[in-house]
Amino acid sequence: MHRFWSLLFATVNLACLALLVVAFACPELGWWLPDSASTQAIEIDSLFYLITALCGFFFVATEGILIYSLWKFPSTAPGNPKPIHGHLGLEIGWTIAPLVGLLVITAASLPVWQAARYQGIPTSTLPGNSETSPDADQVILVTARQWDWHLKYATEPLSSEGIRQWAAEGTPSDLVVANELHVWKGAKVSLLLRTTDVIHSFFVPALRLKQDTLPGKTIPMRFEATVSNVRFDPAEGRVVPTDTKGSWEIACAELCGGNHFRMRGKLFVHPDRKSYDAWLDHSKRQTRSRSLTAMVPQAASSIQKDGFTQ
Repeated sequence: MHRFWSLLFATVNLACLALLVVAFACPELGWWLPDSASTQAIEIDSLFYLITALCGFFFVATEGILIYSLWKFPSTAPGNPKPIHGHLGLEIGWTIAPLVGLLVITAASLPVWQAARYQGIPTSTLPGNSETSPDADQVILVTARQWDWHLKYATEPLSSEGIRQWAAEGTPSDLVVANELHVWKGAKVSLLLRTTDVIHSFFVPALRLKQDTLPGKTIPMRFEATVSNVRFDPAEGRVVPTDTKGSWEIACAELCGGNHFRMRGKLFVHPDRKSYDAWLDHSKRQTRSRSLTAMVPQAASSIQKDGFTQ
């Protein structure tokens, strides 16, 4: 019976090893991550491959030792097994090996984490830091609430020192859009994430961007898109998809209530600043038009209420 279990575990082990080899050797199969669309995606994907390779190696090695033990030392073997009370060298070895692996992962992760969180973001927005870094091309405040994303676009230049005040107060010319993140290819984008209720998680798979939003905190993130998927058509007054694989999703990756599944948005990457500005101007005009339209019946109602009409 022990040989049956040995062969079964060996088959599973070989299958896992084969899947790892095929997945690494044939990325076009699409078994791994979705297509990347940001500068940090390559580094994050490399981290994913590194961690997968390390975990896969230790899994295969551990299972190999188990299979060897099952085959070599069956429970039906004659005689009593020799008792082992400890092996200092072996214990040191299996302690140091995982430690080295974790240190390698940590050393590789820290620069990527720093780049995703802080580089290109005005450091005056960070706690206890009064220094400034070069201003970003775009600053967008992302406010999560059950169950949608509200994105506020700064339409006027912001200094590094003024971002905190803008995030808290805004300006009259700001544009607020629900569930749509618009940027242009190559723009250095600074996101400021916050929530008005529970914990949410802002997740954009194409950008390899994922960050929880916490009540009472404004959390900075940054990215730079490398691929565009839409362009704005002024004649039709709408964005036109240019990516044949479809739109790029923004999801909430934290269970946030009964309608969590509805908390979805889309990422629109324009090919250049000109296309983005055309969309921005069009959206601002639409917003003003809707505001004026909403004000007309309110004003008429107020006049009638005050007795200025017959």
